[in-house]
Amino acid sequence: MRSPMSPVRSSAEHPTKHYQTLKPGSARGEHRHAISRVSRTGRREDRVFARPPDEGMGRMRAWLIRHAESVANVGEATEDPAAISLTDRGRAQAVHLAASISAPPALIVTSAYARTKQTAQPTLERFPGTPHEEWPVHEFTYLPTLHGRLSTVAERRPMVEEYWRRADPRHTDGAGAESFAGLLARAHGVLERIQRCADEPIAVFTHGIFIQAVLWALMTEPVPPTGPEMRLFRAFTQAFRLPNTAVVDLRLDGNGRGSIQGGRIAHLPSGLVTGD
Repeated sequence: MRSPMSPVRSSAEHPTKHYQTLKPGSARGEHRHAISRVSRTGRREDRVFARPPDEGMGRMRAWLIRHAESVANVGEATEDPAAISLTDRGRAQAVHLAASISAPPALIVTSAYARTKQTAQPTLERFPGTPHEEWPVHEFTYLPTLHGRLSTVAERRPMVEEYWRRADPRHTDGAGAESFAGLLARAHGVLERIQRCADEPIAVFTHGIFIQAVLWALMTEPVPPTGPEMRLFRAFTQAFRLPNTAVVDLRLDGNGRGSIQGGRIAHLPSGLVTGD
């Protein structure tokens, strides 16, 4: 049986990209991945990071959905990360996404940021009986000195690169900034919150780097991050790209393990694919 959010694949679908430690395979029609966990001693421990959907108890399913195309994504200057809105094309992407969901999710989650709420709006309108909650699934905001003055992604890039070169997991760049350690702690907290939900599936409208942080939290040991791990995470985010409105299908088994299907955008016509 096709799931409520498993549209037929088309040539418009962006090919899924996997981080080098993900080893694709398949079982019972479901993509499975072996995850290599790297311990703090440098030892690699390969483990299968999936179970067939009918095995185990306490499974929970969530769709992690990147927001639709925003004005910042197309190079417009912005000053408040929370207030960035969608483009007209982004609004069209959100409509196509909502139309692809054939049955109501148990819960619709957004961040407090405008672009996730605008992306979720057509889905909320399609399923008015589905509850909506705000969770701490917002963007990783680590350069607050730029807030309050207009700047583009290109203008911010040198400061972004310097932040990641520094590779200090506990560094905060002023009031209102989040550290890399804080980002991962937030990702672990959201995973635990998903696991505690009574019903599934949950549709989580969030941001690309936060989805990547959730996946990283699943693939690594839950200990304070180091500088080398921060550099590895940066490499991961650059290798595993998520187009706008990409859907990562996350399934947790209740024992700290789970499976993922990443980056589906079959709901978008080829002319609406952005952010890849």
